Amino acid sequence: MLKVVAKRHLLPGVKEAYFSLVKPLVEQTRQEPGCIDYALCYNEAENTAAMIETWQDEAALDAHLQKLRASEFPAKMNALTDMTCAPSPEKYYCIY
Repeated sequence: MLKVVAKRHLLPGVKEAYFSLVKPLVEQTRQEPGCIDYALCYNEAENTAAMIETWQDEAALDAHLQKLRASEFPAKMNALTDMTCAPSPEKYYCIY
């Protein structure tokens, strides 16, 4: 099992627009093969949105990322994100 934390620092004033944009992505992703959990979380103090994901394996994550990159979501999410502090997604492999 694999966990991913993908954070985005949002631009000021775009929180609701970002949530509206990402909600369909969350709903679609939850239906993908190998997706165990996919949640949009928000840290008000840092104005940071995070996708906290659980995947069956690396292959399921790779299929998701390939599908995501072929969609309009990345460009639209980037337009609402402070790209000067865009960290890379963090991967955690579950041991127990």
